[in-house]
Amino acid sequence: MIHINWYHQNLPRALGAFSFFINPVLIFLVVSKSKSQIGEYKKLLIIFAIFDILYSISEIVTPIGVQGNSHGFIVFITEGPFFENPEIGQHAMSNRCGFISLSYALLIIHFVYRYVALFQ
Repeated sequence: MIHINWYHQNLPRALGAFSFFINPVLIFLVVSKSKSQIGEYKKLLIIFAIFDILYSISEIVTPIGVQGNSHGFIVFITEGPFFENPEIGQHAMSNRCGFISLSYALLIIHFVYRYVALFQ
């Protein structure tokens, strides 16, 4: 285990637990309480909530640290099930970093969809 600040270690866990509570509630509300007028947007909201749950799982299972300076940076696993196995840990860390870029892509899709829906 590599020592990192307590908030870098515990904040993702706390917010991940919050995500496991809030996103199923969002899915329930979208499926049961939303009006038929929102149509395909309902699917987008459900996909977004499921992605957030998967992202939270990845963040809790693969805690990472980042160290950098003016010339570059390094990303490393700080603890967890993949800490002792570098081959699998590399794939888990790549998966977690991929979730970061996927979250930006989903946000862009979300806002482009809303923009198109408003101005059609």
